[in-house]
This record gives sequence, structure tokens and C-alpha cells, in this order.
Amino acid sequence: MGGEKLCILWIGAHPDDETQVSGTLAKFGIKGHRAVICVVSKGEKGHMEIPPEKLAKIRDKEMAKAAKILGAEYYGNLGLPDQEVFVTNEFVHQITEVIREVIPDIVITHWERDYHPDHNNTSIAVTSAVLAAVNPSYKTKTPAHWVQRLYYADTQNGLDFEPDFWIDISDTIETKLRAFAAHKTQMEWLGLGGRDPLERARVHARFRGIQANVNYAEVFRSTRRGNFIHAELGYAKSLTVPP
Repeated sequence: MGGEKLCILWIGAHPDDETQVSGTLAKFGIKGHRAVICVVSKGEKGHMEIPPEKLAKIRDKEMAKAAKILGAEYYGNLGLPDQEVFVTNEFVHQITEVIREVIPDIVITHWERDYHPDHNNTSIAVTSAVLAAVNPSYKTKTPAHWVQRLYYADTQNGLDFEPDFWIDISDTIETKLRAFAAHKTQMEWLGLGGRDPLERARVHARFRGIQANVNYAEVFRSTRRGNFIHAELGYAKSLTVPP
């Protein structure tokens, strides 16, 4: 892109879901690009003890803190109920408005075959909104905008995600983990049963890094193949996934 400054927009279902791509978001910031985080649901059901209304406020503050650590802008939360994210015309319209307001070059969201229905439905809605955003006949408060690339992020919950490419995040892995740790309520939630969420995130990034012959990596699937994000961020290595 000839040194042009880009905007990358992550649209995720819950506060802390940006951890799937946070090493890449931080890398964008280091290189002087703009990174923006938009969250769909309040995540108010993601704790065993904290009441939903209180938790929603806490998680919003945690998300703002995590975004700051990553050097990203926090667009805000669209306020949908946790575990009740469905693909509706209204939801697609909301996402389209976000895209047109932020004016991103790149949009990243969940893979639609994730384990969580909120993630899957967010993926479908974002995919629809990226198409709607370019159409001037689809009316919102802001004018049409063409997103140059749409990518899907690794679920981090299984081995059935087949990436198109790997991004080397060796220089931002510690930032990624510090931002994840800012989601203190999720450290408690995800740490049930003695699990260590930060260690799991590090190991997963290490696993993806080994695949690409780097220390740590994040992986993506593309809807349109090309060298756009690869060239800008130091595309680690292309691997052929066997059928």
C-alpha cells in the first residue's frame, strides 16, 4: 500500500474476544496505523458470582483499559445481551453504521464455525454488513464505504481452523498478554478449574508461531486472497493446508 496509513477494525461478540487478534492490533499501532475495537454484547453473563448489571459496567471498563494497552481505540459496546446475539436486520444495520463511521480498510471478526453462537452470529452479521456498507442504496446515517479486506480470526479453541496466513506477533506477545490480563473478571471466569488463561493464550500463540517458523503468531482466514495485510504487517509464512 505504499506506506499509506491504514485502519483496522475488530468487531467481536464480547469484551476480551479481541484477544484472538490483539497481537496484530498492537502491531498495527506500533507501525503507526489505526486500530479500532467494537464490541457487540455487554458480556454481562460471563461470571459465576458478579450480578449481570454490575458485570456489564465492569467489563466495559476492562475493555477500555485493554484497548489502551494495545494502543487501540475503543469504539464502544453495542449493548446486545450476552448469549442472545442473533442475526437480525437491526443488528446488521448497527454493524453497517459502525463500519461506515470508522471507515476501516480492514475488518476482522470471528470465524462463523466457532464454538459460541454469539461468535458465529456476529461473524454472519459482520459479513453481511461489509457488503451492505458499500451499497449507497443501503441507508444509514453515514455514507457508503468500501472495506478493502475482510478477515476471520482463529477461534483459539480447536485445531479445525485452517488459516490462510500467519502474522508474526513475536514483538507484541507481551502486550497481547498484558491486555488480556486487564480483563480481570475473565481471568476469574476462564480460570475456573485451575486453568491459566494467560498461559493458554501464550501456548496457543506459540503453537501457531511454530507452524510459521517464528516465536509467536496469530492466524487468519481471508475472504479475498492477496498480499494486503501480509505485506503491511510482516506476513510470517504461507503454509499449504492438506485437504
